[in-house]
Amino acid sequence: MVVQRDAPLRVNGRDHPGQEVLVAFRGRQGVAVADERGEWSVSIPAGAAGGPFELLVRGREERVVRDVLVGEVWLASGQSNMQWMLAQCPPSRKDMEQANIPGIRFVTIPQRALPEPSEEIDATWRLMTPETAGECSAVAFFHARRLHEVLNVPVGIVIAAWGGTPAEAWLPSVVKPANKVIETIWADHEQYRGRYDELQELAGTKVHAWELEHMPRDPGNLGVGRGWASADFDDRDWPSMPLPGMWQRYPDMQFNGVVWFRRMVVISEAMRGRDTILELGPVDDYDDTYVNGVRVGGLDRKTHEAYSKPRRYRVPGALLTGSVITLAVRVFDHFGFGGFAGPASEMRLVCEADMDVVAPLAGDWRYQVEHRLPPPPPDLFATRPFLPVGLEPHHRPGHNYNGMIHPLRFTSFRGVIWYQGESNSGRAGTYADLFKGLIQSWREVFSSPELPFLFVQLSNFIGGGDWSVIREAQTKALELPATAMAVTIDVGDPQDIHPADKQPVGERLANLALRHIHGQGVNADFPLVNRMNREANALTITFDHVGSGLQTTDGQSPRAFELCGEDGIYHTADARMEGDSIQLSSACVRTPCGFRYACSANPGVNLINSYGLPAMPETRYL
Repeated sequence: MVVQRDAPLRVNGRDHPGQEVLVAFRGRQGVAVADERGEWSVSIPAGAAGGPFELLVRGREERVVRDVLVGEVWLASGQSNMQWMLAQCPPSRKDMEQANIPGIRFVTIPQRALPEPSEEIDATWRLMTPETAGECSAVAFFHARRLHEVLNVPVGIVIAAWGGTPAEAWLPSVVKPANKVIETIWADHEQYRGRYDELQELAGTKVHAWELEHMPRDPGNLGVGRGWASADFDDRDWPSMPLPGMWQRYPDMQFNGVVWFRRMVVISEAMRGRDTILELGPVDDYDDTYVNGVRVGGLDRKTHEAYSKPRRYRVPGALLTGSVITLAVRVFDHFGFGGFAGPASEMRLVCEADMDVVAPLAGDWRYQVEHRLPPPPPDLFATRPFLPVGLEPHHRPGHNYNGMIHPLRFTSFRGVIWYQGESNSGRAGTYADLFKGLIQSWREVFSSPELPFLFVQLSNFIGGGDWSVIREAQTKALELPATAMAVTIDVGDPQDIHPADKQPVGERLANLALRHIHGQGVNADFPLVNRMNREANALTITFDHVGSGLQTTDGQSPRAFELCGEDGIYHTADARMEGDSIQLSSACVRTPCGFRYACSANPGVNLINSYGLPAMPETRYL
């Protein structure tokens, strides 16, 4: 493992009541006596970076932890874009294959949502190797690698992330800042604490009834009735899309409903006639899977969080007698995004008796739409104002903190990296107070009033709804000390909520840490407006952090600027750039009173500083 340099190393445990316990590390030691519950705690200095060292704990038994490094330790938390593993990022394949970095270790905290704070976790530190790197958070990997390269010290990453979770699920139940938004969240939570399961069942019944009402009632209109599962069905006129992936990334596929995917697979002589395992990775949400027309498995709404479960179905050898087989998967997506969530390495056929006999399945699959559900009514999924995505335990206030963060509260961290906000879309107006309250409460939990908190501003995404309001709320967190924000408005994937290229995100976070925590002379800061002046019918805005001057990525005038007058109505602005300033004007605005920049879900920005870093989306008024 890695422990934080120049900070207390706190070791906790249990023994018989009254037992004396010795802890020794790097020639220093501490002694404690187990209390009446058998619990003990010892804190000793970790010292400067280095290692490997041994940690000795001696009570009624003796334990030795070997290969302990001392360096920089970061907590990486948030939702799916922080959880997204390196193996799920095709552009990072070479990084994964070359990830033989013994000075970097990582540990992934198991996902647990609990009603009360837990004292324990069961997790194992891992060396960063080509075999393990694929299971590391991609953002955390690139953050750690950059720090390790520049600082030349060991780096440890503790990953505690969970896709699809709102910020309130990470609020400490033991600390409740004086904040009206958070007070309301906790008041609602206390009111409904004992009814979550009942409400979830009611909500699920309501959604299911609506879906049944809008699905075809004639079996002949379904894919099975049309022969879409059969091996001899002619699908040559079907379009194709690469899998894994979500179908909503395509402009003409913006719907929930049922889509079929088919692929013909050539199997080797070594696989023919032998029992195999069909692996598809997670399928969002439900599936029925067929091999040569025979159903071999599927998950439906009876499986809790089916969308997150990797599919593994046993295929009898009797279905694999020929050299070519046909796979068909009926996918029903009832909320959010639908399709195959990856990674590509999890899509394969594997011979049950010989794991070296493999047929990869990632790549182009043919697809056809069976049925499009109409847009749901606004209140169909909105069971409570603070839980618009459901009533599952990992959406409930405090539950993720209780199971995944509270057990870490005595760990010394250099700082936190955070990537979250998508699941608070729809309540973006409350996010500024909620996010600032979360940062303040974590600092109290970790007994570190200015624990560095570096976070990612939401990137560009065509389906981002009110993400621009979330971005504005995230910017307000910079009012707190020891915070910094990585702008990513230029490196998202407009068609995919999970951009595959996580390298710029992780490295931008690392560069912010290098500059603002370690005093390194790296170019980490993003162009930010520091003043604006009105001259006649134009507004001139001046930026900080421009380097040798503002530029555009395409040599054209800056895009995505809008001006408003006293009426508050925004109009597209003409932008003229010079040095560290931009003059904005519009024929529709006689007396400019304010501007906004990049205030849409996918604004198509081109403004950067001389270091290639994008300007920060923001709104300003005179």
